[in-house]
Amino acid sequence: MRRKDEVFRHCTFAPACQNASMEEQASKSRDGSGANGREDVSKNGRTNELLPSKVDDEPGSSHQSRTLSRTVTRFAKPDYSYYSTYETFISKLKESVASAEPTESAQWETRSAKDGDYEAQTDIITIRPSAFREGGDEMRVLLNFGEHGREIITSEVGAKLVRSLLARQSLPARFKNQTTSEKVEDMLGNTIIKIVPVENKNGRILVEAGNFCERKNGRGVDLNRNWGLDWGTKAPDYDPEEEYPGKAPFSEPEVRITKDLVEEFRPHIWINFHSGMEGLFIPYNYKEKVPTTPLIDSVLGVLKIINDQYCSSKCAIGPGGNTVGYLAHGTADDYIFDRIGIPVVMTWEIYGANAHRDDCFRMFNPISMSSYTDVLLRWELAIVDFLSEAYDRKILRSLKNTPLNLVYEKKSSNQSEILDAIDPDSILVTALFDYTGIVEGFVFALILIGLRSRIRKRPLRQRI
Repeated sequence: MRRKDEVFRHCTFAPACQNASMEEQASKSRDGSGANGREDVSKNGRTNELLPSKVDDEPGSSHQSRTLSRTVTRFAKPDYSYYSTYETFISKLKESVASAEPTESAQWETRSAKDGDYEAQTDIITIRPSAFREGGDEMRVLLNFGEHGREIITSEVGAKLVRSLLARQSLPARFKNQTTSEKVEDMLGNTIIKIVPVENKNGRILVEAGNFCERKNGRGVDLNRNWGLDWGTKAPDYDPEEEYPGKAPFSEPEVRITKDLVEEFRPHIWINFHSGMEGLFIPYNYKEKVPTTPLIDSVLGVLKIINDQYCSSKCAIGPGGNTVGYLAHGTADDYIFDRIGIPVVMTWEIYGANAHRDDCFRMFNPISMSSYTDVLLRWELAIVDFLSEAYDRKILRSLKNTPLNLVYEKKSSNQSEILDAIDPDSILVTALFDYTGIVEGFVFALILIGLRSRIRKRPLRQRI
């Protein structure tokens, strides 16, 4: 999701979410038993995954001292011994869906749209782990991967999740905590999941052709700036090379396909997956406001669990506009949440590494097989765990027919406690809404706002 300069700025401004590499996090989470391929059991036994006992110290990882000004002699490229080209990726995924048992448990759909001579194509996988049935009482989930071409790892996580969901019987057993395993089993029996493995096919193909820094689509438009809420706003740090929003809202066929899908399916949960940093973000992205809905406290509470168990408590959590230190305009999350009214809308940033600004494959994707495997194993289980917690807490089913109240109100004390505990930058929110400690809070908030203003006004190349 984030621009190259935004990755650097975020990690400099908010130290709590600086990206210790995936390797370092995997190393910290191990329980110390065994020698090779030992089991990694989280502190409450929620997961039990085989991870390598020693990880590669890849260039750009946090095991080494890193500076943005150092000379990079060789930029990273995808290793196709474990990554896949787009055509191979889609072919193998189609084979997995076609071989699903029972056959009605998975369906493949391809949608196309055109604008003049430009055509886009989006594949959609629908999975009902317990097989399709009538009733309509399911929790509906829509997971979107590969919105930016260069973020190939997100689609790899999506494919891993598809295969695990198709092998539904073995998935609950991977959570060794019995309570969690039972929650997963219950969720899988009552959920219908749609997965877009690669939203930006044309951008992905440009990346595979050697343009490893390309995040836009096949005609140079950032799909995550082309949505109709606050479209076209150009902040002082606007960079057309990274985030050109298109000639008009919804000008891009890819975006229109996704918008139609959301409006037809009406999911309870939408998650948009990106890489470039580690974070679990809720709306809004285009303004520094916290939305007040009946679900906000519950969602943040579950995200804290995910952060603790799968991100070593290093992920930034909170509204994007408050948490990252910059504003993003015309994003999918903001429109889907505010205009379509989907109850739970999030962006998950699942990987990031510090690197030279032009070493984009390294910055947005793991470049060793051990790191690649770690990212896939952790985040597919994080997704399943989040969905099972959401279903178990009934934070969605009770609102299926209830209009959302999107009016801003004073934050509840519980929301303040959650944000303060998990987001180092949330003092801005607390200072503006809480009645206690207001003087001290505003002083500190003004200092941070001043720092943000200076960062935004600095020339693009100076931002790190």
